[in-house]
Amino acid sequence: MAITKPTPLFPTYTELAELNLSDYPQLSSFLDKQPTWIRQHWDWAKDYLLYIGRNKSQHTYVRFRNDIEKFLLWVFMVDKQPVDDLRKADILRYIDFCVAPPVKWISTQLHDRFSFKNGYFASNLKWTPFRQTPPKYD
Repeated sequence: MAITKPTPLFPTYTELAELNLSDYPQLSSFLDKQPTWIRQHWDWAKDYLLYIGRNKSQHTYVRFRNDIEKFLLWVFMVDKQPVDDLRKADILRYIDFCVAPPVKWISTQLHDRFSFKNGYFASNLKWTPFRQTPPKYD
């Protein structure tokens, strides 16, 4: 089954530092239904983001999380091969993807990744990895 709508992969730094996947049932389900290499890549990214969150500013954490999340979602859902198998042509395809992502991956508003409901963190169905802002008029 192909997944067409991306799911958020990482919460805020504070939430990530205390992460228990059972508190994120949709994320846990997404990871459990994938090949084992996807969970391994997610764990690597989580560990790296925890390092960034501990040692850098909140802005840096958010920026790195956004970029890592976009890349991993593309790897998991579009390219469907482990990062260590990627070649230059694959990275160029990722760049092209970022220039023109699928409509389901774009929103015009910023949405939280998760919301706390009924004792757990639910993935926000309105969240997308890309945001298109309307032009500003003077």
